[in-house]
Parts: sequence; structure tokens; C-alpha cells
Amino acid sequence: MSFCILEDNESGFYIRGKGEISARFTTIVLPSYLPSIANDFTINITPIIKRNQPPKTYSKIYVATEPELNKYTDNLEFDVFGEVGKFHWVVFAKRVK
Repeated sequence: MSFCILEDNESGFYIRGKGEISARFTTIVLPSYLPSIANDFTINITPIIKRNQPPKTYSKIYVATEPELNKYTDNLEFDVFGEVGKFHWVVFAKRVK
């Protein structure tokens, strides 16, 4: 997992990583300090496929829940639902000023 803060008019923030669904969904855990430095989250999910895979695998669709604070761990988390497979994820946000 890596992150970057962009200093511009919006003061954008992003954090990115890879995930994998092996059953029905997977949970992505973000750092616990994230809500104190960023808000207004947007999540992008992109499937990872192997070269020369059959065309039917190109249409994988993944959906993500809104990030929520886990009351037991104090981490910000979101779930990704979709077919079994790997994906890249990026969370964009506005930096808290």
C-alpha cells in the first residue's frame, strides 16, 4: 500500500494497492490515521487479468462499499464484491486542512 498527498487547489490525496477476491468479497483495511488527514473518499477498482485470457474475462465487474470506520479496530475499511480474481484499488480523497 502506498499513498501520496498532492498540494494543489484541491489538496488531493490518494492511497492505492492490490487486492484479491477468493470467495464472495474481500475487505480492504486502510490506515487508522486516514480519517484525520483526509475525507470525501472516492474508490476506483480495476480488474487485473493475464495476457491472452479469453475475452469473457475482460468484463469482470467489481463494486466497493463506502469506507467506514471499524468500531473494533478503529481502521477505515471498505469491502469489494465481485468474481474471484485480483484487482487494483485506488482511494482518492480531499486532504483535511
